[in-house]
Amino acid sequence: MAEAVEKPLPEITHVAASAEIDDVVAVLRRDGAVIVEDMLPEQVFQELLADMRVLLDTGSHVGTVGKLGEHTRLCGNLMTKLPHTADLLTHPTLLGVSERILVTDQPYVFWNNQVERRLYAKLQLSIAHAIEILPGERAQPLHRDDAVHHRPHPGPETQVLLIYACADFTEDNGATHVVLGSHLWDPRRGPRPEESVQARMKRNSGLIYLSSVFHGGGANRTQHDLRTSIRMSLIPGHLRQEENQYLSVPVEVLKRYPLRVQELLGYVVSPPACGVLEGGYRRYVEG
Repeated sequence: MAEAVEKPLPEITHVAASAEIDDVVAVLRRDGAVIVEDMLPEQVFQELLADMRVLLDTGSHVGTVGKLGEHTRLCGNLMTKLPHTADLLTHPTLLGVSERILVTDQPYVFWNNQVERRLYAKLQLSIAHAIEILPGERAQPLHRDDAVHHRPHPGPETQVLLIYACADFTEDNGATHVVLGSHLWDPRRGPRPEESVQARMKRNSGLIYLSSVFHGGGANRTQHDLRTSIRMSLIPGHLRQEENQYLSVPVEVLKRYPLRVQELLGYVVSPPACGVLEGGYRRYVEG
């Protein structure tokens, strides 16, 4: 009897930044992850890259042991330190799929005055930080990001996340490992490294994935390559932010952003009453 031949694992689907939201959502529902190419105009990307280089080389960053590794740079509070982060936060594909998965598809049904009503949460930024995997870093353990909200499985999604490539992501420099389809797994099933594929992508591309999919940063086996990225997540407004944006972003910085960005930073009431100020529903920031 001939030996069974294992089928190669499917690769992560790539789509254009102009792809229809319905099509991108369909891929996410099926696989738990998708790669969006050419997310920002080239000039904006170059400006972001220059500011990122200054931030990581001279700014505040730490090498962390355990979760991220001993040879990884991490810099948080990008909405204050890296203004072009707002261009990613408001990217139509990221916002479109997040609205669909976290808001439209998750209405809260309740009864009020003998009438059935539906509430839809507001989106908010949970965390935005820079991650740079240096040569010599080991692979990160496979994990789910929705652990931060103690989410059981199966269950509704709590986050849609973006890992944005500021440099090419290759097999050797630490491209993120993703276990496609693992967002649909039985909660008792754990991941194995050989079940993962790597998110190989060109710079200015982004890996959008669901918080329930198993994934982890790869090992950087190169001599000189830096795997530089921005990671951010969007959550419904009734969940707590992983990075406290209210304390992280000074009011004078907040005022420079348009209203939509202020709302995504949490300065809006998420129905029915999450985030009120002194019992009121007015705008938080004037000017």
